[in-house]
Order: sequence, then structure tokens, then C-alpha cells
Amino acid sequence: MDVETIYCCEISDVSGDPEASIEYLSSFEMPFSTFTNADGGGIRHVFYLEDLCSSESISSILADIPDYWKSIGVRFDTINLTTIAGKDWAEAWKQHFPVQHVSEKLVVRPGWLEYTPRSDDEIVLRLDPGMSFGTGRHETTRFCLRMIESVPDKDTKNFLDIGCGSGILAIAALKMGFAAVSAFDNDPACVQCAVQNMRDNRIDPAELEVGLAELSGELPPPTFSGPFDVVAMNVLSSVVIKNIRTLMALLKPGGSAILAGILGNEFQALRSAME
Repeated sequence: MDVETIYCCEISDVSGDPEASIEYLSSFEMPFSTFTNADGGGIRHVFYLEDLCSSESISSILADIPDYWKSIGVRFDTINLTTIAGKDWAEAWKQHFPVQHVSEKLVVRPGWLEYTPRSDDEIVLRLDPGMSFGTGRHETTRFCLRMIESVPDKDTKNFLDIGCGSGILAIAALKMGFAAVSAFDNDPACVQCAVQNMRDNRIDPAELEVGLAELSGELPPPTFSGPFDVVAMNVLSSVVIKNIRTLMALLKPGGSAILAGILGNEFQALRSAME
């Protein structure tokens, strides 16, 4: 954000299911970050806004959680409004993004930190935090990355990332050895972000196809060669359920779907939709 002052709405999360609160906050379609306190003492969410009116408005809304979200355990302790000087922003947020060891072999580092692999088997991804979802910090992203890593015989399989955001899953899949990798998102900004992250990871555009598309068909369908051996979707469960037939059509018989962001109380509905 290129502004003099950034207005922050900081929320202390005491929800029974943190994934439920993240899905609720995501429904506002405004940029926020989620942090686990260093001492393990809870979770914080921070919205970043460009004017005082917006920060006060979202604070007021969050103070009155709708009954549905309350019923599935969404609870906030405190909601505080703070400010950050725009000139300090470029450095202040970097402290929240250290090198991350996602698994024994996979490491994610921001561009401003150097990292030397501990072994020849270690795969290092460069991902700078931005407006697009996916830096490896969120547990749903980490789950997807671990599941991708566990797929056997990657060099004989193709992979599709639906709702790619930053492109982290697709980039990781290519680095891990999948024979062919494709990705798409319905947000042009996400597609641009994914393409930039490909460049940062020295990936030739011919190696990883990224496009603008939407499962519902409101945008031109992806032109990628399918169906796919593995399809990953780290999106809201409502999107998965709504588009389950399209998702299944993109999978090869016997293929694998890696799905994250599914709330506990929504699992049965998703399972029924897939059967």
C-alpha cells in the first residue's frame, strides 16, 4: 500500500475452530493476515485498510458475529484499531515472514532472506507475501503441500491447481517433479502474482501453464490438457461443493483430489456430493 497511514483492525481469535473464523473473515473479501503468536498463546488476524472509516466499519461488523458463525464456534476476544506509518510498512511486516520448513524436504523463504539447503533433496521455494493467498504459513496451504509431496510416481502424472492464488501449490508441484503442471484463478491479480512468483523461482512459462478461468464457466474455461491425475483446491468449501461435478470431470478415473479449507461440520455434505 502506497499511503501515508495504514489503518489496522486487529482481532484476537478464541474460536473453537480457527478454520471457521478464517472462512468467516474471508467472506469480507478484504486483505487480512493471520498470525500464530510466538508463545503459542493464540491466533491474531489483522485487516489492513487505507482509511479510518473502513477500519471502524469492519470493527463494528466484527463485534456482532452472525448467528450461523457463532453456531459453528467463531469467537473473538478483543478487536483493536491501530495505525502504521506508511513509510514503516515496507519493513514492519517482514518480521512475520521467516524461512518456513513445511516438511522434511520443502522450504519456503521470502525474497529478502537467504537460505542454504541442508541437503541435495531439499526443495526451496521463494514466495514473497502479497495480496494473493498462499505463502505457506496457513495450515491449509501446508496441508496441500505435504499431500502433493506424498504423491508417488510424480514424473508420470499431471497436476492442476484450481484457485491458484500465489501459485505456490503449482510451483511446488513442478519443483517436486510432476510431468506437467497447470493452474488457474478467477482473479487477474492472482494470475499476475502467480506468474511473477514463477519468474522469481526461475520457472519458464512453457513449463507451467497459468491462466484466467472459473469453474462455474463465467470466464472462458481453461485450455489446459486434461483430465488430470491430481487436482488441488485450497478454496472455500462452498466453492468446492457448488462446482463438484466440474471438479470430478477434471480428474482422471482413479485420480486424486487434494481439498483443503473444509470445516468439520461441512465434511459430510462434501463427501455426499462426491459420491
